[in-house]
Amino acid sequence: GVPPVVISLTIEHDMQRKPYYGGYRHKLTGVEYHHATCQTEVPPKPKRKTEDMAPPKFHRETQTRKIKEQAQQAVREFGTQMTREDHFVEARDDYMIVPRDYLDSEHYAKTRLAATIVVQCYTRGMFARQLARQSRAQLAWNRQYYLDQQVRERREREAQREREVERRMHPKNGADFEILYNELEEWRVAETQKIETGGLDEEERQAARYELLLKEIKLVQTIDKLKADAMKKMTHKTINKELDTMCASKLWEMSDGTIKQVQTPATRRAKELADLYQGLNLTNLRVDE
Repeated sequence: GVPPVVISLTIEHDMQRKPYYGGYRHKLTGVEYHHATCQTEVPPKPKRKTEDMAPPKFHRETQTRKIKEQAQQAVREFGTQMTREDHFVEARDDYMIVPRDYLDSEHYAKTRLAATIVVQCYTRGMFARQLARQSRAQLAWNRQYYLDQQVRERREREAQREREVERRMHPKNGADFEILYNELEEWRVAETQKIETGGLDEEERQAARYELLLKEIKLVQTIDKLKADAMKKMTHKTINKELDTMCASKLWEMSDGTIKQVQTPATRRAKELADLYQGLNLTNLRVDE
């Protein structure tokens, strides 16, 4: 046989521990099996130019890439078949394609700028129309508000004038009668001033003063009569309010929290007396009634 050949190998031990990039570790023996990325050399760095960049040699896709070949035949109408003397090709459905002008970057920028201007024009027009609609709506609202304010102020003035007339025609409290007395005093002073500065002689002034005094007495009597009527109405209203309070049912709270109206003997007697009082105050009844 062939004699054995002895080959001497020199092992260089690295002083640093190999970095662990992941892999597998045997559970029993603890032996680590690293990934191939730490067993292969680093691929060369690509050069600056793209055409000089060399494809990676140590890449997984270069080992597992599947190459597939497939033949392809173009259709007849595409242009591989031409009309000849001995062959007719139907061209009824054919159409001609004419290339358009070449669009360079400058022309494309101009076209884009023109389209942008058109879009801005329509957009600004939309904003302007919205602003115009808002302005018209605000103007209409202001006009309507002004008209409503005028109507409200006019109604308030009419209501105030009606209240003032009502206070003078049918006074009810001390403030109303105070207004009447003050106006009466102002009227008397004004009439007296007219008499004194009217250029009348002594007899005519005396007669005018006498007539003014009679008018003042009559107005005072009218005011006193109105005061008496107001006092009578106020007294009648107070009495009726007190009678209604006395005749009202008692409100008792039940054990379940509800409120019940209860008629007591006192409220029933008060109701009878109130009916009797109202009947006696009627003026259109006969004696037998």
